Amino acid sequence: MIGQIDTVKSHFKTSGASTKGFPATSTIYDTPEFAEWSQALQFELQEIHDRTHDKFIWSTLVIIKQGFNGWKDKKSFADLSGKLHAIQENIGKYYPVKTPENSYMMEVETTKMKTPKIFISHSSKDEKYVSSLVDLLCDIGLNTEHIFCSSVPGYGIPLDQDIYDFLKLQFQEHDLHVFFILSDNYYDSPRLP
Repeated sequence: MIGQIDTVKSHFKTSGASTKGFPATSTIYDTPEFAEWSQALQFELQEIHDRTHDKFIWSTLVIIKQGFNGWKDKKSFADLSGKLHAIQENIGKYYPVKTPENSYMMEVETTKMKTPKIFISHSSKDEKYVSSLVDLLCDIGLNTEHIFCSSVPGYGIPLDQDIYDFLKLQFQEHDLHVFFILSDNYYDSPRLP
């Protein structure tokens, strides 16, 4: 599509020059050639943006979507051309080349998913009930890798860990499913503002 810039540019048309002082304008927004080309560009750039969330790609999309209305088509086209050439010069950033050295790492990065884990939120006064729930979950095949429960030994925070760092790590490394054990004890326990 970048190779088509000059061909698409040839479809500019000039109009509006008159003796009443209106300047001539060059437009392209309403030509079928530009419409087809810009739609293909939007499709490709949107796919890149969805993958990378790159701000430069987003600003290029904005020009395509908002820059062509008949008033400043020449300037918008020049800006768009410059951005497309910059993207072409840095194409490896948007389409990494798979080499034998990095192919394994690329596959690992694309397939890395957070492991599921159950986080049981409860009042410490309900330890007896929560312990029964943990036993039930273990009976169906879950273990300490799948459950976090601070009241049950072996399922809580390790002794050498800071509570806040450990909890933060759980959210970062796992797809947490929170079980709230809502009881009178839970509602009566102190809450942070």
